[in-house]
Amino acid sequence: MKDRKGFILATVLAIITALTMIASFTTYVIMRKTRLTLAISDSIKALKAAESGVEVALVKLKKGIIDCNGTLDDIANGTINNATYSVNMTEEGDGCLITSKGEKNGAIRKIEVKAFVNKTDNNSITIELWKTY
Repeated sequence: MKDRKGFILATVLAIITALTMIASFTTYVIMRKTRLTLAISDSIKALKAAESGVEVALVKLKKGIIDCNGTLDDIANGTINNATYSVNMTEEGDGCLITSKGEKNGAIRKIEVKAFVNKTDNNSITIELWKTY
């Protein structure tokens, strides 16, 4: 009878240990996937912020508020949905090179856009290049 009690106790302890290990592994996998999902979400939000910076620059170019050589003090930095963007613009050839960087919780995404402003056609804008990093 004593041998059976020892066997039952050892079996119960082995089962509890196995269940604890399975629960720990499952928790680890869930936490890892959650972190990955959050990182992807932050990356998407950073990209959207960078896109917003480009759009703000393009609108101001179209309206004639700024030009390729102008200052970007009023649009250089911004925040949208808790993500930030910063915009740089330089003249490149006969167009403008707009570089926008979006950032959210350490995730950084960049966009480069080369745009041409046609001053004879109501400041219409032609985009030649749109690169996402």
